[in-house]
Formats: sequence, structure tokens, C-alpha cells
Amino acid sequence: MHNWAVVVNFSTSVLQTAKRLSKWCIVIVVENRPNNIKVTENIFFLNATIQNELAKISPFYKASLLYAKQHHIVHKNLGYLWAILHGAIMIWDFDNDNELIVNESTFSTSLNETMEALTVPNHNSTLFNPYPFFVSNPKKLWPRGYPSQSISDSSKQIISTQTLRGLWPTKNIGIIHSLTECQVDVDSVYKSVVPGFPLRFQKISNDRNKDVKLIAPRRTFSPYNKQSTLHLRPSLWALLLPVTVSQQVSDIYRSYVMQRLMWDVGLQTAFAGSYSIKKHVDHNEHQLEKEFSWKIDKVIEYLTQWSSAETSFIKRVKQLFIDLYEYGYIELIDVHLIQLWLEELHLIGYTFPEIPLKYTLIVRTFAGHLDRMNTWYIPTVNMFVDRNAIDVLFVLDDESREDHILGDCLKEHNYSVKYEASPAFTKTKGNLYGYDRQQWSTFYMDYLSNSDYIGVIDSDAMLFTFMHPFYSIFASDDDKRIMLKPMTGDHYHEDRLALQFNNTLDFMYTNLMPMWYRWETFQNLRNYISLAWNGSSFDDAFIEFSKNQRYSQFNILSTYASLFESNYYRIIMNSDTRGAVSVGSNRGREADIRIGCCRSFHIGCNDTSLPELNKDHLLRYDNTEFAAINATEKNDAYYAYVHEYLKQMPSYIVNTSKKWIVLTTIFYPTKAVERFLTLDDWMLVVIADRKTPIDWLSRIRPSLRQKLIYLSLSDQKSLNYGIVRFLPEGSYARKNIGYLVAIQCGAKLIFESDDDNFIEDNFIKHLPKISSPNIIPNIAFHGERSSFINIYGSFGHPNMWPRGFPLEQIKNVSEDGWSSLRRNDEHIHAYIQQFLADLHPDVDAIYRLTNSFNLGHIRFNREQTPIALEPFTFSPYNTQNTITYYEAFWGLFLPVTTSFRVCDIWRGFWVQRLLWDIGGRIVFAGPTVKQKRNVHSLFNDMKEEQQMYYESAAFVRFLSSWKSSSTSLFENIRLLANNIVKQGFWKSAEEKYLDIWLNDLLSLGYQPPPLINLINKEKKKNKRQRAAVCVTGRLACVNASYFLFEMQLRKRLQGPIDIFYYLSSSVPVTPCKCFNITFINNATVHILYAKQSLYYQQWKKSCFINSSLSHNQKEEIFEDMWSQAKCYDLVSLYEKQNNVKYKLMVHVQFDSTFVKMPVSYERNSPFNVNTTIIFPDNNYTDEINEEFAIGPMQKMSYYMRRWYALQDCSLRSLNLHQQLKSMVELNTSVSFDNETIIHINKSDRC
Repeated sequence: MHNWAVVVNFSTSVLQTAKRLSKWCIVIVVENRPNNIKVTENIFFLNATIQNELAKISPFYKASLLYAKQHHIVHKNLGYLWAILHGAIMIWDFDNDNELIVNESTFSTSLNETMEALTVPNHNSTLFNPYPFFVSNPKKLWPRGYPSQSISDSSKQIISTQTLRGLWPTKNIGIIHSLTECQVDVDSVYKSVVPGFPLRFQKISNDRNKDVKLIAPRRTFSPYNKQSTLHLRPSLWALLLPVTVSQQVSDIYRSYVMQRLMWDVGLQTAFAGSYSIKKHVDHNEHQLEKEFSWKIDKVIEYLTQWSSAETSFIKRVKQLFIDLYEYGYIELIDVHLIQLWLEELHLIGYTFPEIPLKYTLIVRTFAGHLDRMNTWYIPTVNMFVDRNAIDVLFVLDDESREDHILGDCLKEHNYSVKYEASPAFTKTKGNLYGYDRQQWSTFYMDYLSNSDYIGVIDSDAMLFTFMHPFYSIFASDDDKRIMLKPMTGDHYHEDRLALQFNNTLDFMYTNLMPMWYRWETFQNLRNYISLAWNGSSFDDAFIEFSKNQRYSQFNILSTYASLFESNYYRIIMNSDTRGAVSVGSNRGREADIRIGCCRSFHIGCNDTSLPELNKDHLLRYDNTEFAAINATEKNDAYYAYVHEYLKQMPSYIVNTSKKWIVLTTIFYPTKAVERFLTLDDWMLVVIADRKTPIDWLSRIRPSLRQKLIYLSLSDQKSLNYGIVRFLPEGSYARKNIGYLVAIQCGAKLIFESDDDNFIEDNFIKHLPKISSPNIIPNIAFHGERSSFINIYGSFGHPNMWPRGFPLEQIKNVSEDGWSSLRRNDEHIHAYIQQFLADLHPDVDAIYRLTNSFNLGHIRFNREQTPIALEPFTFSPYNTQNTITYYEAFWGLFLPVTTSFRVCDIWRGFWVQRLLWDIGGRIVFAGPTVKQKRNVHSLFNDMKEEQQMYYESAAFVRFLSSWKSSSTSLFENIRLLANNIVKQGFWKSAEEKYLDIWLNDLLSLGYQPPPLINLINKEKKKNKRQRAAVCVTGRLACVNASYFLFEMQLRKRLQGPIDIFYYLSSSVPVTPCKCFNITFINNATVHILYAKQSLYYQQWKKSCFINSSLSHNQKEEIFEDMWSQAKCYDLVSLYEKQNNVKYKLMVHVQFDSTFVKMPVSYERNSPFNVNTTIIFPDNNYTDEINEEFAIGPMQKMSYYMRRWYALQDCSLRSLNLHQQLKSMVELNTSVSFDNETIIHINKSDRC
């Protein structure tokens, strides 16, 4: 579940809200679940029992419960974390007296790529009051927590300030706060002095069907509460409520503190009309608010001036809370909780926002150049520079009165201004004036700005296309090298004197402005010139090489950077059309600006006096048309439109998506493909083949093409990848091209699919790269006779197997355990994730031919939680519904020389083996797509699958035994490929192709992960467990009383227990129809096995069982005895592998009904479980009641493992029940407990 709501305590308003949010999960934090109430299925009660259990494993829960006695507000924080732990992507934060009055479709717009919104572009205050925008008469109205002295100013803002409406990128919105009707959230002062309360708000838009938001201007504060607020995924970190301030103002404190942090990561707050109605009137508010009102001004003042140099967002959050504590605004408890909160979010894989890099555009000028700047530079900076991303700085002469007057004027227009003192050497060697002074200053730009990247431009230059770091500085989003565009030649002869070597490239004569450099480059260049000039100071060298004024400071900087810092700079010749979008020049024309307005913003494109509008010398990539808006209005909506339409540029060049879908097709676009193109944050690359219709692209709606890269065969051949020429037409391996394209375009996550897989939701589900045990609670492991597990069994279909599963292993795996899971207690590096497909899942041709009546109707168990495979356990996985993270991109390579039906399976096997070496796992999860299979010839499929049928088991046996001493992943890949060829599983050419693939990856800048040696990692520290509980029997025969017994047993043993299920599925119906196996997933280990044929095993002829039991009864008893022995062996193996020591063992039959149990099993002799095996008293017969037994671990072996004694005929000619009694009494002490009574009715047995 991705959508969650959190509230404290149950109410009828909560129930009504849950009904409206039927596809959401509602977490209600309570002490105890209310009795005698009927609730909807989507409600979960986070009660005290669960909270206390979580406190045992979570430091945050533990600390919160400790503080909860004095600070009740802490309970809501527990609900927030629970929702995030379970995969929330947005959380509705509300109170139990607030009832939702809109449907969940209202929230769905928050997942769209853009939202329609209104803003105030020229707001000049730090505070912003949203309420007047939602009432017809903008009288004095303010939200709770708004500073009292700012109220009069806020009432004027809607009248005095122009508003602007447009589309906003949703990714820039962190929080959407909706207003509440009736009992509006205002402070007690308002309620006491303003008549007409309660109130109702109205929508911003006159169109009732449109939910237009109000965006608070950047770097402003607006109080928002915990009554009706939607937190989107980028701001889930900001949910934590401070607990050391009064409960009435804790949410207001949170809003101000978290908004200050949101400034630093580019997130804004949005406001919406009424989503809910508040029915309860708060009392005694004035006293609760009193504490806050006197200090709110100081808090806002402090937050406004607060700054941090921390580059890690987590560290920056911690620093702010420490600073707030040191200034007395919060107490130490809140500092402790925020640290635990952040650590918990980090552990569960939550992705925190990144602090963006800083960019400054500097012009070094003086008052004498004001006319030049007013003519070109200042007007075009206002038109084309994204001021939200790039700071514009003017550097002037400090000693000049005229420069200070100019600086004051520039500051009034929101430009940054600095004054530079005259160089120290001028006192002895003469003054520098005008342009000479500016040239010298260029070498010291790092003294003038601390930004990561500094752009330098002449004061007489102009800009004529939109400037933003992503599109005009770097080679690409993934290649963060600064682009330098020189031409051949040497027009400034003193450059060679400064650098002390001949220069053959000229970076200045191309007249492209601005020129960008790393902050570090300036210092590095000065140091280099000092060394090149035999230890002279840079200033001394400058005086010498600048005498004849035949040098260019830009040439010197760029030449040094391109030669000595090539890791950070990339040369693209000015004749090469792959360069950045042209931004500006110091030799531009008015016509260039007009052309730029057309190309960037689609303004003035019908000007017939400019024939050059049809040329593309400014935007080199294409003639993309942009939004027609007024480029002279400087506001957020203007930039939002620009960003929106820049996405229409070719995806190769400017796309910044980290998530890519890759598929190949020979059919026209299907509905599945169109669905992929509507998903937020995902790009699609489609690789065509020989049979792909030539007009495939024309069938895609133009509005969807901006999210698509379609590569025809001719397009593919033009790519500069080594692997391209070795991929035959008509081969599924051509998909390798798609992987490389996605990686080159910046992919960090790749989703593989086919054109017949239809996504059910409006998003592609994927687990966090590093997933906690709450997200992946189970680990699958193989049995004794096979390295394989049948993953379909754990998802409800034990009689079906995935394509690639060796047929010879089906019986072994079914009998050893068709679902073998143990509880996970560690974070999983889920680098590869295979989600299943309903209707037509991926099975082989043999299954399809023999079970055709099932196909098209198959549905997997959606309640089954994700399952990771432990090392040395294999399962086939495919390319049909698969997530791969960056760390495993090396494993995307599809073999070229295998058949279509084998290539992805063969890939999956060798990748699983190497995945262990980097600490990664393959994870399987429930269905997220419906496959409506394209037409196939099953007989042709079966022919292509021959290698898979005969060699899968042998291939995996080889991989299980393969070892390497190499310390490099790519060396391991090459070595393994060589060994696979030698073993005959690949043709010899495959080794060469894989090597070319690795070289292609390296050429794209891919960084392979280091080896971690997961296989031999250190065992966990010893932990002592109270008892191991072995549960045997038949899966279908469970009754509800068993789970009650399990709860009671935990209390009576007064300590922790581990549950081991070893259950048979030998019933007439399939397990998924008679019992939901997810109910037993909380076990430490569970194994579900198929029926065993034990009575006809090779008994010794001298062995004779004297029993009046029927043949079927004997088989049943033998299977019970066998499963008890296997369960005991499973516990012993678990002890060894996990360094655990069990003191007691309990055995119970799954269908047992307990009538009575003692208050405790901690008793003295003769019922001391530490020395004696205890059985229930059986008043009806002298037989031992095998429904239950408890005793010391070692002595229980005589009871649990008697199957082996029977098999060896060490006891002969005995009644089976007598054999049990003799066996146990012979080796240990036994007591029969009349306090433990179990109902026995053999006729009830399945």
C-alpha cells in the first residue's frame, strides 16, 4: 500500500474518512482497539501491544514510548513511522474530529507530474497568509500560529500583489495543506474578537471541477497543521512532531522548522480548498497557545537568518535541531528524537532530498560600463536566467564612490553585489584600471563566491536562450563535466607565455558566454602558474604576461582546465553540433534575442522580418516549440512553464529521469506500451527489430512522445556502442542496446517488461534498494535434494513452476518443501526484484501444453510479502516484470548465442551467483501486471526451451560450486564467462560479447560495485532463545484455536520463542484454496511439503510393525513421525547457522484444540520442563497424547527423532504407540500433565 493516513484514536469521523479513502490504509494509533465496533478493511490499529513489540527492535519506538508518558503528542510520530516502514509515498495527516468531505480521486492529482496552481510572484515578506485567497471577502483572517504583528500586512497582500496562475512541477511540492470547514483552524484571539465564526472556505477556481492549489512563494513561512495535511514522498522526513512544546502548537512549530529546511532542497508548500470538516470545538486554547505566542516572532527571525554549510541533508537537519536547542526553542528530547527518526528512515531505505549545488553567474564590472550593461546584459539576464537555480552577482570596485551608488541600485533589484579591493601589488607596481582590473579579478573569482560552479561573463555580453545548469553547463545529466567549446587556432599569443607551453585551441574567439568553471579550478590554476614561473607569485607572473595585453583570461583558465582537470571538463569543438544549447555571446545582436524568445518561449515566432527564425543556430538540437508566455514577468510560474516545456527537447540531451523502462517489440504499440508512457517519473526506450512495423512511432500520440526514445534498426546502427554490430536482427538480445541507452541517459533504476504486460496501477512498484525486515520479512532457502526453490509455491501455486525450473527437480522440491521460508532480521540489498504476473504467468511450454485450461485465469496470492533468496538458493527470473538497480546493471546483459526462450533464464542464473559477491539479493514479490500473452506457437516454444529442460540443473550445480579469488567484480564476470564456455553452457563467442558489453558500460562511466563476500560474512553474535516450537501436521487442518495457543504459550514460557512450521499439504485440495499461507509468514522458518510415500520405503525384511491400524492410518502416522524428525533437524541446523542456542523445545500438532493450559510452564518437579518431557494427560487410554510435548532440547530428540529408530528397526514387533512410550521412557523422564488438556476427536482429522 502506497497511500496512508495517520490519526490518533478512533471516532466516527475517522470511520467515515476511511470509507472515502477505500484504497488507502488508515493507521489509528490507540492504547487498545475499541470493542464492539465494525470497521472497514483498510483500518489498522497500532495498539500498545504492537508498539511495545516494535520498541524491542526500534530505538525510535523505544525512546518515543519512554517520552510518551509526559508528551502525548509522540504517539502520532509512531503512526508516521509505521506508514513509512510499509512503503508510504504520501501520508494524509489528520485529527479524529476532522471528517473528509472529498473523494480519494482528489488526492490522485498529487501524483501527476504537474499541478495547476496560483502563486504570488512579487511577495516581499518572509511570512505568507494563505487564508484570504479562499474567502470571497478578504478581511482580516489568519491561521493559527501566524504572528500577531504581521496580521495587518497579510490582509493587504491579496489586494496589493498580482497573482499568477500556471502549471507547477509536483516534484517541487513537499506538502499540500487543505483548509477545514466549520471550525476553521484559527487561533483563540481570532475566535474571541471576530464575529461570524464558524466559517466556510471557497475554491480558488470558478470551475468547481478543478482543484487549483495556492503555492506559497519561495523562501516564505506559512503555518500548517496536523489536522488535514498531505505529505508527499519528498517531505516524509518532515512529519516528525516536536514533543517538548505544548500539544496545541507542536504542529505549528513543526511547520516553521520543516519549511526552513525545505527551502534548502527546493520544496514548497501548497494550499488547497476544504478537504475536510472539523466538527469539534477546542477548549482552553488560549492558555495552550500562550507559551507559543510570545516567542513565535523570535523563532521565525532565527529560522530566517539561519544557514548551514553542511552538504549532507541529514547532517543539516540535525544541526538545525541542535541549534534550536542551544537557543532555547526546543528541549534536548527533541534533538534525541530527530536523530533517531533520521537514522530509522535511513535504515529502511527512505531517500532523503539532496541539497542542490550552488551556481553563481559573475560579471566583473565598474560604473563606467553601466550603459553597456543596461543595453544588453541586465535586460537579457532578467529574460533568460533561472534565478531560482543561479545567483547573479555583480562585482564592483570597492574604492569607487560611483561603484557603491551603482551597487545600491542593483541590490534594490534583488541582485547580489560585492566590492573588491584594489590588488595589493598596485601599491608598489602601479594601479590597474578598467578592463585590466577586471581581467585580473577573473583569476580570483573563488574569492568572490563560494558556489560550487562559477560562470564568468563580460559586462557587454547578452544572453539569448534560457540558462539553467542542466541544459547549458554540463555535457548531460549523467555526465557532470563542464562543456568547453573552443575552435582551432591561437589568437592570443601571450596565453602561451602565461601557461609556459604552446596552445592550439582558442576558447575565447568563439564568443560564447558565459564560461563556467569549478570553484577549485581558480586556485589550482594560480598554483600551476606559480610553479611554471619558477616559484613566482601568481601576481608577479600576471604583471609579466599581461604587459602587452595579448592574452585572454578565459583561454588561460579553459586551457588549464581541459588539460589538467579533464575529469571535470569536456571539450566539444564549436563545429560539433552535440554541444550545449547556446546561451549568450559578447558579440550578439538584437535579432539573436528575438530569435531566442521564439526558440525558448515561443514568443514572436511570426515575425516575418526575421527569416533566421527558421534556422537553428541558437538551439542546435531541434525546432521545439515552447509555451507562449510573457517572458518579462519574473515569477515562479514563468520558470515552471519553462521547465515543463524543456522536457520536450530530445531525451538524449536534456532528460533528467533516473527511472527507465526498456522493451523490444515486433508489434504495433499496445495498450501496455501506452500505459508505460503515462507513468510519472519514468522514461521508455523501445528497441525495434526486423519485424517491427516501420510506422510504429506514428501510432504513438504526440503528447506522449516526449517520454519515449524509439530506436529503429538504422538508429541502432548509428550508436557508438561496441556490442551493436554483434547483435543479429530478429534476436531478443537486441534489448542490450536499450539498456545501454537508458544508462547513458542517467538511469539509476531500470524496469524490464514486454509489450503484453499491462501495469495495473498508475506507478511501477519497486522496493527500496536497501529494504528493512519490515519490507522483506522472509528469506527463502532450498531443501536437501536441490539448490532450487519453486517461488510460485510461496505465492499460492505449488503445482506450477516458472520457466527455467528444471523438470527433474519438481518432485524433490515439492517433497523437501514447496514453500521454505525463514524470518528475515537484516536489511536486504534488493538490487534485482522480480514481480510476478497474473493471468498468463511465465511458465514453460510443457506446463502450457498440459494445463491449458488454467492459463488466462491464474492469480497469485497478493497477501504474500516479498521474499529474498539466501545465497546458494536459486530460482529462475525473467525480463518481463523486473526491477534492476544501478548496482546490478552489469547483469542486464542478455546472451546472444542462446535461444529466445533461454537467454533471460541463463542470464538470471549466472547473475544470481555473482550477486552474492556484492552483497546483493534477488527478491520476488507479488503480481503487479496482468499478462495478456501475445500469440505463440507452443511447440516452437518447447523446441527453443530444450537446453533449459536438460541443462538448468547442471548449470546451477556448476554455479553453486564456482569460486574465484579475484578482488574485482568485472574480473569475476570475465572469469565466470570463460568457465561457463568451458563447461559447454555457452558458445565460445559469448565470452567475447560479454567482454564488449563490460567495455561499453565503462565507456559510459558506469562504476561497478565492490566485492563484499556476503557468503562468508561474520555470523551474528550469540543470542539465547527460550524455546523452539516445532509445529507439524496438515496445512489444511488448522483451526483458529491454534493461533490462540501460540499467544498463550508465549505468556506461559515467560520469554521469547521461535516458531518452526513443518507442514504437509497432502490434502485433496490445493493449499491456496483451503488456507492462506501468509498467516504463517511470521514464523522463524516454515516449510510446506508435498505428500510423502513413506510406508513403502525400503524397510528391512526383519522389521515388522505389529499394529491393527489400516494402511492409510499407518501412512499418516509415519508421515507425522517423519515430519517431527525433520522439524527437529531443521531447528538444529538453524542453531548452527545462526549461532542460536535453544534451551527448550515444544512440539504441537497444527490441528490441536487446547481446552486447558497451566498458568505457567515454569514449575517444579515432576513438571519441571528443564529436566522432564511433559505430555498432556490422557484419561481415556494409556497411549501418549502426541498433540503436545515440551521438554529440554536434548531430551526431546528421543521423542522427535524416533522415526530414524523405527526406520532402522531398532525396536521391532511393537505397537506403534507402545514404541513411542518405550522409546521415550527408556531414555528420559516423562510426566503427564493434567493441567494441559487437549480435545481429541480423530474423526475431525483431515
